[in-house]
Amino acid sequence: MSPARADAFDDTEIIARSGPVAIGGMLQGSPVWEAYRQRFVTQAGRIVDTGNGAFSHSEGQGYGLLLAVAAADRSAFDKILTWTTLNLHVRNDNLAAWRWTGSSSGNRDPNNASDGDILIAWALAEAADLWSDPGYFYAALAITADIESKLVKPNRDFGPLLMPGAEGFGPKERPDGPVVNLSYWVFPAFYRLAQVDRGVDWNALMQTGLNLIGDAQFGRAKLPPDWLSLAKPTIAPAQGFEDRYGYDALRIPLYLFWADAATPKRLRDFDSAWPKGAALVTPSGAASVLSEPGYQAVAALLRCGTKGSRYPESFYRFVENQHYYPATLHMLSLMAATMHPGSCLDRRAMSDIVSPNWKPRIGSLARLKPDYEILEAEPVEAAPASPAPKKRKAAHTENRDMPDDADLFSYLRMTAGVFAVLAGFYYLLRRQGESPADDPAADRAAGWQPAPGQYDVVPRTLPTNPFSGAASLAALIDELEMAAAASVRLSRTIGLVFFEFPAVSAIETAQGADAADAVIASLAQDFRRAVRATDNVIILGRRQILVTICLLAGRKDLETVASRLTAAARRRALIEEDAPSLPVGLAMYPLDGYSGAELIDAAKRHYAELRPAQPEPQHVKQPETIGEATMQARVRKRSRRRPARKASAPQPAA
Repeated sequence: MSPARADAFDDTEIIARSGPVAIGGMLQGSPVWEAYRQRFVTQAGRIVDTGNGAFSHSEGQGYGLLLAVAAADRSAFDKILTWTTLNLHVRNDNLAAWRWTGSSSGNRDPNNASDGDILIAWALAEAADLWSDPGYFYAALAITADIESKLVKPNRDFGPLLMPGAEGFGPKERPDGPVVNLSYWVFPAFYRLAQVDRGVDWNALMQTGLNLIGDAQFGRAKLPPDWLSLAKPTIAPAQGFEDRYGYDALRIPLYLFWADAATPKRLRDFDSAWPKGAALVTPSGAASVLSEPGYQAVAALLRCGTKGSRYPESFYRFVENQHYYPATLHMLSLMAATMHPGSCLDRRAMSDIVSPNWKPRIGSLARLKPDYEILEAEPVEAAPASPAPKKRKAAHTENRDMPDDADLFSYLRMTAGVFAVLAGFYYLLRRQGESPADDPAADRAAGWQPAPGQYDVVPRTLPTNPFSGAASLAALIDELEMAAAASVRLSRTIGLVFFEFPAVSAIETAQGADAADAVIASLAQDFRRAVRATDNVIILGRRQILVTICLLAGRKDLETVASRLTAAARRRALIEEDAPSLPVGLAMYPLDGYSGAELIDAAKRHYAELRPAQPEPQHVKQPETIGEATMQARVRKRSRRRPARKASAPQPAA
């Protein structure tokens, strides 16, 4: 242990001997997590990239999961994980689609990003350790298995490479391939993932990354660009990407520092290129300084690693009013500084951020694994020299009188049991990761099918009510996503029923706006009495009501509820007795959309499709300034009209 760290938390030698220091609980109760969560994490569990069109991506979800487990916030962790599973695990493997833009299909890139997959797996492993949950462990194992098979590729010149994605970066896909991104080597994660899956040679993969960082010295600044071509033994900037040390690569010093690989020699060029703090650097050496505090927090780590400089006072002041990316880098920098304190750190200042109950300890996942297979290294001083088969037998030493054939039977039985668990878990992951529909028409006809039952009994209402009752459309959209996530966790889904009542316009014309509002409010109250406590009824406008039904098993359930609500509307005389059943717009998650906004649009669209044909434009398309006399004439015409038949599309029975 170095003298500078003698009186502080030190995990360097611990990591070198037996594994990573667990991060779970480090930020428990911390105001910085609360500020981050309020600004960047939606109620549904989506991490919002405020600097890139409010999109979301696997990297952000991975960071969010990591921060949530550091905060010991299991509710937030599960929400983020559920949203990630539902919206990004849409491939035919356990890797995550790298970007989500709010569309169920049109703007979703199915390719993955390996840094996002590594971050998600790392967070799951930390969660498994903190909450002793084998489900998180096996989810991490499923991801690392696909990282090994699809993302880690051998290379004769450089050693094992981490491909940025499963497709699009190899030598068969690019003339300058393979192409890599050095910031995707999340070095601190490798220590923990080595406990999850030894199928990957994490040490060799880490060494390749470190070697490439040392060799990728381009331009006057001698810094690696974001994207590198390894088509030849002499590396070069990749074609088709901006040739600069950019937003991706500026994470490299953070990961080096966190993984205790930040030697002064390795960081010297980074420090020289940042004389005024974190910056984007062109090959000519021109630097564009990044002023947001999160970027400067990474620069503070860099100066600590190269010069032993103390962190400035601003390092300890987390500013939530910055974009997602620098805010996240700031949070991660605080965690890295806590785990490698030394003389740079003001422990009193950090005490306002780090939980007083957190102490560094060796992370372990051994208790979550089969007891007959020892995958983790024992401490050096206690490591047995016997081969693997003897380790397995040692796990059963409490049965010293058991015959050898019974020992073998027990071993085989446990092996079969573990494979059955893994197969079942893999099946669930594949079901969650499948694309919503190859044949939308067939899926719509069949209705939504829940995943294999995780629960023998589905509760009548959700454990917590996702709806606040707020009239804000933005709040409703987030709450719909949260309700969908909560219902799917119980092997169910949600549905929307959209109503529009043209007759309310006649009431408004004859009796005034207050009378029309009173009628629609009374009907909404009838609807609320007809549904459950964690369903939702909201008035969207003077003539429109939207009802959300949770915990649905399929579309038939939704149609049954819609029929009951339609009957309530008929009793309020909002539908003529001899008129056909009121058309209602139905939408279900995820067949009609993955976001709240998509579901609302789908329900409205379905309503428009089911309305009987009119000989004149529908009044809802007219401008709000339409004259009173014209409106009265339309009402009189509508009251005389008796359509001879119902719409051809199927409708719920009244």
